[in-house]
Amino acid sequence: MRGELGDYAKGLRGNVRVLANTVAIAELLPHALASFLSAHPNIDVELEDRPSREIVRSIAEGRGDIGIVYLKVPFVSFPRLPAHELTRRTSSE
Repeated sequence: MRGELGDYAKGLRGNVRVLANTVAIAELLPHALASFLSAHPNIDVELEDRPSREIVRSIAEGRGDIGIVYLKVPFVSFPRLPAHELTRRTSSE
């Protein structure tokens, strides 16, 4: 355990909280996450299934790092990346 904590402290390990709706989890994320985790084995991903409106609120409150939502949900002023860009980027890494 001490070794793992040391890796986090040195920045060699990381944790990302991803909030996504059911459709994203079922259709978009399996391939994208598999590619990402293969390329970045020292990053742990916590994936939570939530409704799109709740995802936006949770990200704004700092309860998640990345949110994947249905486009029609009103956003605050978050940087956005279309889903096809996410899959293209992860498959080319």
